Amino acid sequence: LLHLWGFPPHRAVHNMAAHYPPTVDPSAASVGMHLSDSIYSMLSSTVPEPNLRPSPPFGPRFAMAGAYPDLVLVAADNSRFFVHMSILLQASANNFANVFHNVRESLHVPESGPIMDIALHVIYGIPYVHRPVSLDIIEAAVEALVKYGIAVEIFATLPLPLYELLISHAPFRPIETYAIAGRFGMELVAVATSSHLLGYDTSKLSDELA
Repeated sequence: LLHLWGFPPHRAVHNMAAHYPPTVDPSAASVGMHLSDSIYSMLSSTVPEPNLRPSPPFGPRFAMAGAYPDLVLVAADNSRFFVHMSILLQASANNFANVFHNVRESLHVPESGPIMDIALHVIYGIPYVHRPVSLDIIEAAVEALVKYGIAVEIFATLPLPLYELLISHAPFRPIETYAIAGRFGMELVAVATSSHLLGYDTSKLSDELA
């Protein structure tokens, strides 16, 4: 099936595992980068509903290399994610879609909380073990990652989170998982998923999946 999505017979895919966890800009860490008291006051007065809370890693005290977050991403459903701008920029090939222009402490993004939660776990290389997540949400997160300049084909390698998330759906929705891998050039995911497609009649592929 690999040829249907244009994968070459053999291609080396750079393993990102050696580069994780990511690091914060040392200059930022050295000055104890943190959010201002005004941001903490805002959050204490505006608490999202329980089902909209971000996963634990992206709370106010989420430190990396001794540095606290310097930016709050506010999702479309009002979920808030405390992140390090330098890490997002390191991972992005397009300056995170240039959304940080004139940004100070918070930034509203159009994606929902669950989508941003997955995307940030992928960028930070943090295993996503909190709860089951649908393949549709994962696909939407991949679309968001591409939009923000993240090379998903590099991040979709074992044992990084994006690979693990997609492969978890391969036994149950193999053709859909394979199609996502093909659409975004995630060859290692496609190869691992192909074992679940032995004997699959490709003539039954819908136009959407083909």
